Amino acid sequence: MRAFLIGAALALASTGIALAEDAVPPPAMAALFGNTVIVTDAKGIESHTHYTADGKFEGVAPAYSYHYQGTWTLDANGQLCRNFDPVPPGVTNPDCAPLTQHAVGDSWTDADGAKGQLVAGVQ
Repeated sequence: MRAFLIGAALALASTGIALAEDAVPPPAMAALFGNTVIVTDAKGIESHTHYTADGKFEGVAPAYSYHYQGTWTLDANGQLCRNFDPVPPGVTNPDCAPLTQHAVGDSWTDADGAKGQLVAGVQ
């Protein structure tokens, strides 16, 4: 399960901009709002994650009917850090990974073999 959660985080692009409460989100995050990051890990486990501008995220691993949620921030190194509530098995808070920028319609493969895509709308 950790692989699909990490895959969702790794699917995003690097930025050095930290979010302040009233700051405009960096483009790497702005493209995610109102859309869905779908990640399929190397074992074929799919997750759908939705991010909001108010620093929250939620998602589901459909094969397990497992729902997850929490808050996100960008750390001083530009990594996306997610705090899950509650914490899924095998995940530690915060769960941080490099932020990678993608546009709606993009597909990619991470170094660990996870395949990601950013699709329009909440799916």
